[in-house]
Amino acid sequence: MADKQAFLNTYNIVFDSENNFKNCGREVCIKLITLANEIEPEVSHGNASNGMINANLMKSLKEKIKRTF
Repeated sequence: MADKQAFLNTYNIVFDSENNFKNCGREVCIKLITLANEIEPEVSHGNASNGMINANLMKSLKEKIKRTF
C-alpha cells in the first residue's frame, strides 16, 4: 500500500491551499495518480500515462486521508 504521507506531500505540490492546480509538471501529476491508485485501487484517479488527474476524486481522497490522521 502506498504511503499516505507521500500522497499528501505530493498532493501539496500539485494543488494549492484552495485546491487549485499549481504549475508543477506532468511527472509530479503522474506520481500523484500512481500513489492515489495504490491507496484506492478500485478508483481511477486519473491517467498515469499522460498525467491527467481526476481532480474531484483526488480531492475526495485527500479529505478521506486527512480524516484518518
